[in-house]
Amino acid sequence: MLVLIFVYPIKLMIQLSIAFLSGGSLQQNLQIMELSEVINLMVYFGLGLMVLRFILIALCQNSLRSTSG
Repeated sequence: MLVLIFVYPIKLMIQLSIAFLSGGSLQQNLQIMELSEVINLMVYFGLGLMVLRFILIALCQNSLRSTSG
């Protein structure tokens, strides 16, 4: 489960970034995206990581609250 949620999106982001930055010379069966699509993808990826971080913070705060009370 962790591989599907964490590893594959990072692998895709790295492959797309390298393909985009190299102008397609290091492309591995990926279509070159336009700059606006790459920016949107990175924004969505960053928002997803922020949401996961807030969930982890909320879980930690909940466990601290339940152990102290």
